[in-house]
Amino acid sequence: DAVVAARDAIFAAQKALQSPDPDPVRAAVAAATDAVDAALARAESEALRLRAMTDLDECERTLGEVGHQVHEGGFGDRLDDLLRLGEKAISDARDRSSDPDVALLVRATRGAVDAVNHAGEQLEREQERKRAEEKARFNKLLGRFQRMDEANAGGGVPKFARKAGGAAPKPLFKVKRVSAAPADAPPPAPPP
Repeated sequence: DAVVAARDAIFAAQKALQSPDPDPVRAAVAAATDAVDAALARAESEALRLRAMTDLDECERTLGEVGHQVHEGGFGDRLDDLLRLGEKAISDARDRSSDPDVALLVRATRGAVDAVNHAGEQLEREQERKRAEEKARFNKLLGRFQRMDEANAGGGVPKFARKAGGAAPKPLFKVKRVSAAPADAPPPAPPP
């Protein structure tokens, strides 16, 4: 609409240039300038509207990913309210998409972006907390096994197989000692 009006005003200004009187030319040029300014303002407004709608699409996609990770990680009981809040903020912003005042849409979109970002940040905190709990649990088990190893450090023989009284550990089996023969000695004689 504004572009068509600007085009018509420019055409009228071009037609007025053929007039010998300067007053109609000035008026036509001023009208054309105003129409072009209005068209530029409308184009800027529509660019903001398009950007806001693109941001809302990105918010929906991100919120879907966050929701998937929330339910996959078992954080639904703590983060479901934030997911619903993000969905409501996106829905409210989409309802503003046809308002003539684009500032309302931009404000609502900013609120939706903030809600989705907050849900994502809370998910990251919960994941970090879960990782810390798992690490602590692992370290606790590792410490328990290390203490068991230290308690069993009696030469690799379990406590139940050791002799009472602190003597040397009892071997599990006996190995016959072989004497070392010199390398240049003749082979032993065969038995008769």
